[in-house]
Amino acid sequence: TYRRELASEEKVIAGAWQGSASDPSGRIPISIEKSMADYLKIGLHAELTFTLQGVTLHTVVRSIREVDWRQMRTNFFVIFPAGVLEDAPQMWALVSRAATAAAAAGLQNRVVTVYPNISAVDLRMVVASIDEVLDKAAFVIRFMALFCVFTGLWVLGGTVMTSRYDRLEEVKLLRTIGASRSQLQRIMIAEYVLLGSIASLAGLCLGWVAGAASAHWLFDIRFRPSIWPALMLPLAITAATVVVGLLTNRGLIR
Repeated sequence: TYRRELASEEKVIAGAWQGSASDPSGRIPISIEKSMADYLKIGLHAELTFTLQGVTLHTVVRSIREVDWRQMRTNFFVIFPAGVLEDAPQMWALVSRAATAAAAAGLQNRVVTVYPNISAVDLRMVVASIDEVLDKAAFVIRFMALFCVFTGLWVLGGTVMTSRYDRLEEVKLLRTIGASRSQLQRIMIAEYVLLGSIASLAGLCLGWVAGAASAHWLFDIRFRPSIWPALMLPLAITAATVVVGLLTNRGLIR
């Protein structure tokens, strides 16, 4: 596209914005979006050649922009300055807002009836389809996470049960040298608190590392961990470890 001014959802992060071409016959200054510049592996002062219906345009990158693509507006990867593309064949894009789905459908019907060559796209349906796909993906992720939690609790109980004989020997030895029931209970609680804390902190760190790596290399987004779940997780896992351990070994002290 071409225009003289920057839009509200974009900003220049490198170089200088140039909204008009002083010499259209020479190197035309253009602005390129950051992700496109990274994809093409180019920077400022890089020279690009465009062919527009047989007309060759020699350009040079004068600025790199960062665009907020989350806003439902007509954004572009490459912007030409004014004074170059005005006489070229053009296609205009317009974004409008309708209060309801019925109003949007009525607007589309009236526009297409009057102007058959106009393509009308309901972005509400596009966003709804994307939301539906994301909701299904989120459900699968939550289900697998919950499955892992229940599997972990099952493994925890099995681990405690397999060590029951060893704990019985420890309890008999401690009782022989004079340990009381309250002392034995405090020893077990301290052991399970330590095990639960180490396990939860190790799992939390591994989860953060995996999440940060996935966000950076797979999804290309910024990793922002949730603080409150991270603070509550060690407490919940430690409490679950203590409860499962005491319930499994509740008869050993006696």
